[in-house]
Amino acid sequence: MSDAMKLTNAFPLLLLCWGLQTISKSDDTGVTAELNLAGDFKKTVKLTWLADVPELVPLTLCDFDYLITKKKVEEDDDFQALVNPTTKTKRAAVGDINMSSLKKGDIIQLERKGYFIVDVPYGGSADKPAVLFSIPDGRTK
Repeated sequence: MSDAMKLTNAFPLLLLCWGLQTISKSDDTGVTAELNLAGDFKKTVKLTWLADVPELVPLTLCDFDYLITKKKVEEDDDFQALVNPTTKTKRAAVGDINMSSLKKGDIIQLERKGYFIVDVPYGGSADKPAVLFSIPDGRTK
């Protein structure tokens, strides 16, 4: 919702799976948009969205980094100085109800985020989120 609050009236955007929209109202209670079939999708912001409903599945997205900070360790390098102090980062997210049926080892694509493998399936409550590990795509961060 915080991203949606940054949208201004008359702002053109493309809601994935819904098409071109124009913001008609944006305030702290929500966003109202109208379908805009005549707009140019190439000149719009693309948004992936989820409805704010109770059935959303809590997720923990995990990203992993290199264990050492140098590509090639030389013999005279201090290995302890090369160890990356933060190799795992976590961020909270939510997914739609269909993600509650994912099993350990399932591979999925989250739109505009990348590919993930399920490490821990959803446990049925907010304190037992599904844990997804990102699958590296070869791009540098």
